Amino acid sequence: MKKLAAEEEYLPRITSKFMLDIPSYSLEMAVIKKVDSENEYANLVDYLNRGLKKLNVTERQIIVMSYLEDEPYFAYQIANELNVAERTFHRMKNLALVKLAVALRIAVFREEELDEIS
Repeated sequence: MKKLAAEEEYLPRITSKFMLDIPSYSLEMAVIKKVDSENEYANLVDYLNRGLKKLNVTERQIIVMSYLEDEPYFAYQIANELNVAERTFHRMKNLALVKLAVALRIAVFREEELDEIS
């Protein structure tokens, strides 16, 4: 069972006279806020996954290893993993970030700008 994790200021307290002190922000509102934040997180993960699916396997691997791991890898480590030069890795990473931004509709580039980047 998942534990309710609400901020302490929103939870009811028992006073020194053993009376229930209900904060102005009710327990119901704390639960609603928690559920809303979980839904927002799930939507964000879905949004990111849709963008990552637009990348090829190597680009996806670069993004995951660079940004989404608990301890992100250094550029030279990823370049060694991919068996490419570090300079080539940086070009591949920049192109992957541009493609991800376009897929997520964060940035829109003209065709000429994309050619200059790659």
